[in-house]
Amino acid sequence: MLVNLLTFIQYGSLIILVVFDSILQNKISLWQQYISPHKMRVGFIIFFGFNFIVQNLQSTGAFEITINGQLVHSKLVSGQMPTIKNIQDFIGSQK
Repeated sequence: MLVNLLTFIQYGSLIILVVFDSILQNKISLWQQYISPHKMRVGFIIFFGFNFIVQNLQSTGAFEITINGQLVHSKLVSGQMPTIKNIQDFIGSQK
């Protein structure tokens, strides 16, 4: 949930930076002084900063396969990644 919110904020900020620059430059002095002249730098900071935060929130080492909302494999439970054959068996058993 938090990861989705941060991703939404990240892309929203980048869209505002690119699309609404001319509008905000006349309305907000902070934007005119600091953000507008350094759009590339601010864009990189937003993109890589949010990616760093989101990746740290997501990296649990977990890998789970669910089919129709039912858990069929969990790396945390089994301790190993599924093989292609296992995945095919999971899909075949759900038909």
